[in-house]
Amino acid sequence: MAPWMSLLALGGHALLSRVTLADASRNLRALSNVSGVDVPCPGTGVMCAGNQCCPGFEGSGNLTFPCPSVELGQKHTCQTMFPIEAPTAMDVQDCLCTFDVDRTLTGKQGVVGDKCPANEVEPNVQDSAYGGGSLTLSAVGQSYAETFCGSCYVGVVTAGDASGANSPERNLLATKLSNAGILVSTSWSGPSKDREARASCEGVEIDSPLVAGCSDGTKQYAVAKIVELLQRTQGVAIAPARVWHFDDRENNVSPFQGTGMNARQISCATRDGEVGLCGATREEIVDAPGVATCGR
Repeated sequence: MAPWMSLLALGGHALLSRVTLADASRNLRALSNVSGVDVPCPGTGVMCAGNQCCPGFEGSGNLTFPCPSVELGQKHTCQTMFPIEAPTAMDVQDCLCTFDVDRTLTGKQGVVGDKCPANEVEPNVQDSAYGGGSLTLSAVGQSYAETFCGSCYVGVVTAGDASGANSPERNLLATKLSNAGILVSTSWSGPSKDREARASCEGVEIDSPLVAGCSDGTKQYAVAKIVELLQRTQGVAIAPARVWHFDDRENNVSPFQGTGMNARQISCATRDGEVGLCGATREEIVDAPGVATCGR
């Protein structure tokens, strides 16, 4: 596989950001007007057909290249001699990452320094979970942009209520999540949308990807509902194999077995009994398939 093809695994959003409008406009002038089957050009998404030339982009050395639908042996006037394969559906299909809040996007309140050196205290924001204290963000809670989730749709599924409706904690978490990935709404839904009312999320109806109040062991239902929400409101179809949930509790990870979705327990190196201590590290946010807990 050519080096630029590996970029396709990052998704169409990442590729499009690498092509300037000026480059695209300049290269579009090189397109011919031959009719044929319209397909998207790798790297830019510009539609092409037959022996038309696709606009160059960083991955092709900014050289135009033949449309993927060019027939074998068909002449073209592109700057490269050989057609570049179109990305497969798996290369560019969308993905979804959902995160627990308490001890995943957050760490134990006030614990930084030697125990949790990557964590950061928000002294003016209160976190009511596990006895309360100043909100302390894990490394992932601060930013997940450098992980694969930075190119995915994102959401939250938590058993807690993130300090309640309209809380500074909820507002800050939504802001942090919006700084990378695609968060389609900053409103909250779920059993604890308005107040602590934790309940099973089997059959729950949601209207946003930020879901609060799912009893432990039932988060998989809410994640599936987020997938449905994205299909219904955004027209985005995400396969179960392209969905990942990250959580510090084993009993919120194991229930994903048999769903076709992926789930991974985090904060494995730092524990506080059954829950995480420091929360998620960026190294733990990986797109490995399957369901994985800290013990295996």
